[in-house]
Amino acid sequence: MMKQTTFLSLLLLVTTPCAFARRLGLTTPSAAADAPMVGGFYPADTNNPFVVNAAQYAANTLLEDDNKKSPSYSFDSQLVGQEDNVKVIVTHASQQVVAGRNYKLTIQLDSETTNECIGSFNVKLWDHFGDLVILSWGKEVACSDEAEEEEDSETDSNSSSEEES
Repeated sequence: MMKQTTFLSLLLLVTTPCAFARRLGLTTPSAAADAPMVGGFYPADTNNPFVVNAAQYAANTLLEDDNKKSPSYSFDSQLVGQEDNVKVIVTHASQQVVAGRNYKLTIQLDSETTNECIGSFNVKLWDHFGDLVILSWGKEVACSDEAEEEEDSETDSNSSSEEES
């Protein structure tokens, strides 16, 4: 009888850890509500080296895109010849754990010489264990605007190329 009770107690402990933790006062319902959705996007530190690396990759792709696979932004003409004088700043970042990580970033490009904002845009990238891929280019964001919801601002890079044609 003792073995059955112990087994049932262990079974409950293993199958319902959240309920057990709440009974012990180790968590609160509000703490669970504040936790990110499992599998979803959650805020990322804009100074995280992986986030900064992804932003630099997106900016370099935009700056060096001779075939114009990236969308045209109103500030493109200000970037011509400025490739070495652009500072990349991540103003908003969220991440999702997948086979690697997905990042939704708002990137601001500032002039190194004047420290003024040249332009800002949204982009979604996939970091597959160091191999970076642009998933989609988002719309341009005004320098003074806060990062907008990515769901509303994302544009598929293929559809933006078709619109330009």
